[in-house]
Amino acid sequence: MSSETKPTGDKSNSDLNSANTELSGAAVTSSLTDDDNDAIIHGGPLFRLLAKFGLGHGSGERTALVCLLFVSLTWLPMAILAMVQNVAINSSLKIPFFFDISEMCRFLLCAPLLIVAEKVIEPWLRNVIQQFRALISSEDSAQFQKFIASAVRGRESLIVEMLLLLIAILRPHLDSSITQLHTVPSWQSINGSFSYAQTYCTFVAKTLMGWLWLRWLWKYCLWSLLLVRISTLNLRLIPTHPDDTGGLGFVAVGQTKFTILIAAFSLLAVGAMADDIVFQGATLHAQRWIIVAVICLALVIFTTPLLAFSPKLAECKRKGLLSYGKLAYEYVSAFDQKWIQNRQSCHEEILGHADIQSLADVEGSYSIVQRMKIVILDKDLLTSFILAAALPFAPLVLTVYPLDALLEKVFRSVF
Repeated sequence: MSSETKPTGDKSNSDLNSANTELSGAAVTSSLTDDDNDAIIHGGPLFRLLAKFGLGHGSGERTALVCLLFVSLTWLPMAILAMVQNVAINSSLKIPFFFDISEMCRFLLCAPLLIVAEKVIEPWLRNVIQQFRALISSEDSAQFQKFIASAVRGRESLIVEMLLLLIAILRPHLDSSITQLHTVPSWQSINGSFSYAQTYCTFVAKTLMGWLWLRWLWKYCLWSLLLVRISTLNLRLIPTHPDDTGGLGFVAVGQTKFTILIAAFSLLAVGAMADDIVFQGATLHAQRWIIVAVICLALVIFTTPLLAFSPKLAECKRKGLLSYGKLAYEYVSAFDQKWIQNRQSCHEEILGHADIQSLADVEGSYSIVQRMKIVILDKDLLTSFILAAALPFAPLVLTVYPLDALLEKVFRSVF
């Protein structure tokens, strides 16, 4: 943020408004620590509540404790209630509780990933914001800080946090599909009514899980909106930057870290598909379009915000082609005049001359501008998203090929 300037008598109204904007942006973040000023993901009312119990900022051990706490509030009570009613391991049930793959994926794998994701993703997004500061023009620095402060306010909003919790609580009462039982004998029901474990799962465990997902959805919306807002500012892009995106390649690097959310979402689909395959006779081939849909959905959700920078990149490339095209023409014209048209009067040796290297440099610079992309999407980013969405489905291959047969095929193909 620029230094504060005291208003004088002849200062214009626009200058005063600009100064007030800077001061208001500073006031928003004054109650936050330096580490929190640029934090869009890590924080919020729930984080502050956990911090009071020593589970906030800290090492990986504290994150592990939060994961353990969540499992203790969701899956563990369900397991205890299932054992009390003898539906945890019951040979008369087609789906005993301890064999329900969907619930294990949801509460033992997906939930910890969502909790760990906050600690993994936030440092990278903070680095992205810091690198943006170098690209923002001085006249837009106050507006940039205003955008950051707005995102932080959204993250810290107690009203939003409570609204998300209310939606999670009301969801079982509004969505009848959540209260539907398995069509096969399972731990969910006893004598045609909900078991204790299923009741707890529907109204407590899935409520907490839904809240966890809604919080991530809200924070990702804040991040996406921030990217869209930044794309409207005057960015100092360079068409010859070696990342082929005018210097915005770091944004794609930060966005790649959301692969952990993609993996968590895929695990939900994996659990549901595994139950259908193992207990209801479905086949992996019949459900292949679910895998395709998950991959496509992940690509759409996590690449769309990056497209907001495409107009700026297209403008940068267009201006770069004009500027470097003019530079190239001027240089090659001078080169042609000196070394071709007036070769007889030029007594210098062309072999090893600096003009030759400069000609190659000009050609290389123009080629870089031609190669510049107008979207911040590269092969590494797309590959990361696709692998994160697809790899959780890999164990389902064992429903088609037994492990020994699969290993035999791999062995034969290698040796």
